[in-house]
Amino acid sequence: MKLITELNDKRGQITMYRSEKDNLFYVVPNGCISKRLLQQFLKELKIANEQQIIGTMHHVVDTTKVVFANPLNPFYLQAIKKLPDIGWYIVIVPNPLLRILVYFTKWINNPDFVFKSMDECKAFLKKQDSVK
Repeated sequence: MKLITELNDKRGQITMYRSEKDNLFYVVPNGCISKRLLQQFLKELKIANEQQIIGTMHHVVDTTKVVFANPLNPFYLQAIKKLPDIGWYIVIVPNPLLRILVYFTKWINNPDFVFKSMDECKAFLKKQDSVK
């Protein structure tokens, strides 16, 4: 995977990668994801999309390392689905309780798929590629 950028604030970090081999744009938030950090991420995401750094790729957000997130973040994440040429919007949520919360708020940020792990996500994507 190729590193695109890394955003940091006092207690959190968001790292963005892309993998042309897997056709994935991979986002790894870590620590506390504040509203300010998320807005900075969305701004960088928009720029990367406009400069065609991303292209048509599946967007995978792996929440495995998130300790805390602003409760309003799902509303801001709606911007991901509004990007042109986005493939699937996939969220990885290993915590069962948080996964239930994601399902209840799915109408807000509308991910296409929610998985327990990156392995489960990759297996699904590989299966889809073999169907084509």
